[in-house]
Amino acid sequence: DMVLDITVTPPVIYVSAGHAYYGGGGLWSSSDEGTSWTTLHSGFPSNYLYPLMLDPQNMSTVYVGSDGHGVFKSDDQGATWTYGGGSALARKMGFAQDGTLYMGTEGTGLFRSDDDAATWANKSVGIAGADVQCAAIAPSDPNRIYVGWMALNGGGVYRSTDGGLSWETCPNLPNQRMISIDVHPTNPDIVYVGNAGPWSTSPKGIYKSTDGGDTWTDIGPYDAEGGGEVFRLMIHPQRPTEIVAGITEWLGDWSPQIFKSIDSGDTFNRVYEGDATQERWEAKDLICD
Repeated sequence: DMVLDITVTPPVIYVSAGHAYYGGGGLWSSSDEGTSWTTLHSGFPSNYLYPLMLDPQNMSTVYVGSDGHGVFKSDDQGATWTYGGGSALARKMGFAQDGTLYMGTEGTGLFRSDDDAATWANKSVGIAGADVQCAAIAPSDPNRIYVGWMALNGGGVYRSTDGGLSWETCPNLPNQRMISIDVHPTNPDIVYVGNAGPWSTSPKGIYKSTDGGDTWTDIGPYDAEGGGEVFRLMIHPQRPTEIVAGITEWLGDWSPQIFKSIDSGDTFNRVYEGDATQERWEAKDLICD
């Protein structure tokens, strides 16, 4: 099985999970630090629920994306749910500082909601048809948005400087499937992006830009060819020199790995390494406290 997303709002933990190949899964919550769990996915049209997002202005409000059935919303920590619109396969959601909600989807680009997910507008002019795997809104500039996308044989990063009204390709990246991204909390020009291999042309797996996506440096933790997926990148919101990466290797037992940098990506140390008992587990999401 794989944990698809984890969201924490003290004292509640939300987890969505499913099998990497055989489908199924669901959504659960715990109010006792994981000792016991309550099922929240009864009645959903699909148990493959991913991603999760909390409203930063109201931590009792939870959003969850589904496999081809759009977004669902709860205002009572998951006790009851209402349909939040859309019919796409949601891949990642993100809030801008002004409360705007964005949703990356598989095959239909990027959507934006200005009314708490009641309605959605397609903001994919220039990226129509893209499989948007990740989206990051600059905390210091809500008009600056970066999205990572993938196709069967490659991918890249698009950027917008006008809140998604128009898009352009970030140059100087290899044709790699880009599946995780984050932006510095105070500098919208500093961006990190992780790929999904193969790493034969990008052996380290993570790229960093300090000029808004014009140029990139390969900074990731690996030095050898292989394969894997950098499922999650996160810059600590209060300590932005700290970067955490959740990675699943394709070699060996396919176990999850977590790497951390304390020097803005100059060096990485492995802080967690799974074993054979976690075969085909995937480090899909991370939370920084």
